[in-house]
Amino acid sequence: MSIVQILEIVQENIPNFEGSCKEGLGKARKLLNMLSKVNPSLNINAVENFITLFSNTVQSLFFY
Repeated sequence: MSIVQILEIVQENIPNFEGSCKEGLGKARKLLNMLSKVNPSLNINAVENFITLFSNTVQSLFFY
């Protein structure tokens, strides 16, 4: 599953998703981990890649 597809899932389930804050990423991680148990196309590696992408993006914004 692509990052864009995962983002769409998160935005559908978390209406005001803020990928720039830890609280938003925590909610997304919990949601995606739960969904990965019932949806085989959403694996834990895809979830971690999504969270890492947003975490790294946010960090890089503050250091430039």
